[in-house]
Amino acid sequence: MTPTGGSSNLDIYVCPLGGLQRVATGLKRFDLLTLLSPGHTEADHRGLTSDRHLELSFHDIVEPKAGLIAPDRDMMAAVIDFGRGCQRPLLIHCWAGISRSSAAAYALISLATPAASAKLPENCVVVRPSQRRTG
Repeated sequence: MTPTGGSSNLDIYVCPLGGLQRVATGLKRFDLLTLLSPGHTEADHRGLTSDRHLELSFHDIVEPKAGLIAPDRDMMAAVIDFGRGCQRPLLIHCWAGISRSSAAAYALISLATPAASAKLPENCVVVRPSQRRTG
C-alpha cells in the first residue's frame, strides 16, 4: 500500500482466530494484524512466521457502551500505519473473522484504491468450510 493512497498490490487475507493457523500456513511470508477483545488477547501466535505483528484490543461494538472498549481514532490510525508499512501479504484476524477484521481490510483497501471501495463488497470472496456462496 502506498502512503499516498494510490494504487496498491497489497494482498489482504481475513480469517477468524480458529482459521489463523490454516491461512498462515499457506503464506510464505506475511504481516499479521490481530484484532481481539480485551481478555482474549492470549491467542497463541507461536509457530507463525509473521514478519511484523500488530495486536490491538477492543470490543466488537459500533458505539461506546459502559464497561466496553470501542475502537477509536488512535486504533484506526495504528491499523492504517501498519497497513501502509506492509511489503508482503497482510493477514488480518479477529475472533470470528467478520466485523473487526473485515472493517480493517475495507478501510485499508479504500485508502489504497478509493475507486475500488464502492465495488469491494461484490468483489470479495469469502471461503469458509461452514459457508456456501449463494447466487
